[in-house]
Amino acid sequence: MRFSSLMLALFLFSTTTQAQMANYAVGQPCSPNDAAAFIGFPTRVLNCNAGTWENWSPAVGGPASLPIDADGVAADKRIIDINGNGDPFLGFFGVRNLYAGEQSGKALETSSGFYNTLFGSAAGAGITTGNANTIVGAEAGRLVTTAGGNTFFGSQAGRDTTTGGSNVFIGSQTGTNNTTGSNNVYIGQQAGELGTTSDSNIAIGIFAGSDLTGQSNVLIGRQAGMNITSGESNVFIGRSAGETLTTSNENIAVGTGAGAAITTGARNIYIGHQAGTSRTTGITNVMIGYLAGGFQSGGSGNVFLGAYAGTDENGSDKLYIDNSGTTTPLIYGDFSTDRVGINTATPQSALSIPDGQYLQAEDNNAGAPPGADCDANNERGRLSIDTTNNRLYVCNGATRGWDYVALTN
Repeated sequence: MRFSSLMLALFLFSTTTQAQMANYAVGQPCSPNDAAAFIGFPTRVLNCNAGTWENWSPAVGGPASLPIDADGVAADKRIIDINGNGDPFLGFFGVRNLYAGEQSGKALETSSGFYNTLFGSAAGAGITTGNANTIVGAEAGRLVTTAGGNTFFGSQAGRDTTTGGSNVFIGSQTGTNNTTGSNNVYIGQQAGELGTTSDSNIAIGIFAGSDLTGQSNVLIGRQAGMNITSGESNVFIGRSAGETLTTSNENIAVGTGAGAAITTGARNIYIGHQAGTSRTTGITNVMIGYLAGGFQSGGSGNVFLGAYAGTDENGSDKLYIDNSGTTTPLIYGDFSTDRVGINTATPQSALSIPDGQYLQAEDNNAGAPPGADCDANNERGRLSIDTTNNRLYVCNGATRGWDYVALTN
């Protein structure tokens, strides 16, 4: 049967009254004149209540009538069969169900599901009491039985879903193996294809989350998170972002290839093109910038900020702030010792400045600094230079206030 035939039939069915149209998407025929739209086809009508097929000769005008209740709802159920083999060309079953295609909505003939719209060979073939499903595509939603509120578009989209509800699967083989998973959104060829019981995931892009069985993941981009199995609460945005991660949780990777090698690492944040792209097992890393932390596989608790920052650092608890891959960044820190270095990776004190670099104190050039700036113990250690009187002032806390040392030649 050609799709153009279906379109012609739907168009000609629409000649029914407006009241009837309010109850049926394409109109419910209520007289031989309405039904005569199928001129040129060997058409039969199935009286579902009686369980018999009624031969319909368009030249004669077809069955005497298709009864309509006072509220415009069909008193009988009808299937239109134009190929003579008992498969529905166009069917109206239960309460406002509409389906078309070989075996589509087959189980609805003897069940009570309602508000279902099914198009395609075997689309929604198993629906019994499921409600408000929209399923379009060959074998899409084929095994749905009691699930409701699903929207499946594409060949085999949501094919194995049985009781999982409120899913949106758009694209060929999206969510194909899903069975009981609910509240998922999969868009793109084979997105979420192999997941079975996962809930509340969003996977958008070809192969995005294709192995997904975990919960509450957001995966956007071609192959983003494509190997996640039981991993949960991950956010991967960008082509191949988090591509190899399987079971770990709570990672964020944004950018093409960001966090692409993560396997079991958890609670990491990688932002930027290929940021953390080679990291595999580390936890609680923050790497932001083009290729930040990109070349090494291990390490945990690191913070790398800037393009190429920390690309060759494989240790843990390190701070790199720079816009290059240097091993002596503008700011280096070691969280395990609470030391920070300026242009040095070997700080010997809480703050280290290497030879040839300087710490410059304020030049206030106006006598002693204000007393209010040194009237508390937590202000102890502040420095100020008085170039008028050639004095170096040091805050000595609330009791002593500012002390000074005279500067001489």
